[in-house]
Amino acid sequence: MIKNKTGGIIALVVAIILIAALAWLIVYSKHHTIPGNVNLEDGAVLDAEKCAEINDVTMIHSASCPHCAVAVPILRELEQELNMTFSYYDLSIDKDKETLVSLGMIPTHIPTAVINCKVYVGVRTKEEYKEAILG
Repeated sequence: MIKNKTGGIIALVVAIILIAALAWLIVYSKHHTIPGNVNLEDGAVLDAEKCAEINDVTMIHSASCPHCAVAVPILRELEQELNMTFSYYDLSIDKDKETLVSLGMIPTHIPTAVINCKVYVGVRTKEEYKEAILG
């Protein structure tokens, strides 16, 4: 029983540290450039090296975000229609946050879509997303 409580406490502490680190990166990155990191601001274009590390369509969202609840289903529908595979990173999932941090991808707001190396912050219409995807 003590072992189970200890494991739970350790997991909670690790989760808190990861959340604090991501929050710090987001706040810090708004005012400073962190080498190797990209601030995902609307209209930004990723360099070729960073772009090569991610899928052509990558969505950063959170389960608790009401705007994400609109954007994600639109992209999932397009994913099926276009017979493509998109990447989704949910900031409420530790593994997804760790992946984004390791990629140096710092969203300033959510939802954030990176489509063909260009950053789109906020919700777009299905037609706008489709136009961005098909270029």
